[in-house]
Amino acid sequence: MCVIGAGTMGTQIAIQAAKSGYQVALFDVSEKALAQVEARQKQMFEMALRMGIGQPADNSAILKQILMTTDARIATAEADFISESIPEDLELKRQLHANFESLCKENTIITTNTSSLPVTDIAKILVHPERFAAMHFHSGLGLLVDIMRGEKTSLKTVNSLKEFVKSIGLVPMVMRKETPGYLYNNLLINLNMTALKLAANGSGTPHDIDRAWMITSGNPYGPFGIIDAVGIDLAYDVARSNPTISERDIVLNFLEPYVKRGELGIKTGKGFYVYPDPAYRQPGFLDQQDE
Repeated sequence: MCVIGAGTMGTQIAIQAAKSGYQVALFDVSEKALAQVEARQKQMFEMALRMGIGQPADNSAILKQILMTTDARIATAEADFISESIPEDLELKRQLHANFESLCKENTIITTNTSSLPVTDIAKILVHPERFAAMHFHSGLGLLVDIMRGEKTSLKTVNSLKEFVKSIGLVPMVMRKETPGYLYNNLLINLNMTALKLAANGSGTPHDIDRAWMITSGNPYGPFGIIDAVGIDLAYDVARSNPTISERDIVLNFLEPYVKRGELGIKTGKGFYVYPDPAYRQPGFLDQQDE
């Protein structure tokens, strides 16, 4: 298997496949990104512990089984599956997939981990769109993997992806209709965008909005804690690429300073909270209110 993109999601996908016995190549154009994979995995492990997400395992030993490379030909040489996790930019994804399609074996299934872009729009540039689909993983230790076909994705490809997802110990959810954002993400995006608009309009601080959600829902973190976990840059990219979001400019203007400062959430140690010990995990957080 070849995983494209050595960020948080790419690292998570590569580890999950390697743990299940697959030979995995993790590709990135950046040597620096590949060099940070071990530190990123350690951070993911520590944050999962602090956020109380299940019983995470220390996967540092698994990383030694993963081939890390900046050479696309080496990464795709033996790959039966390709999983891409790069920024939510349609043209960037199109160019990347066209390039990797020209390098991989003729029966290789190519997938995108896109959170919001239509499969059909990405596949338009491909010679074999029947072997292309979305295989979307979720941050953290969630078992759900969304599978979404485009207009020309074959049933054979969908069935192969279902079996692959099961083989790595996760649960496939096949979309009945091509719907950007899938099921859970559409619910989550609406929650997060509403929270961002409330903060941007001055209705409440991010921490107070999280408190309101946590107190009423019983969840251990609120929408801004979630945004920190998935990445503020990803939230920015999702808003930028989705013209249907109401008050989108307000959301983008609110997030842009964080992106420019590199305060992207858990992966950078600071976002709406400071890590590794965010305020929402501290005693008394729910009883406080920002002045």
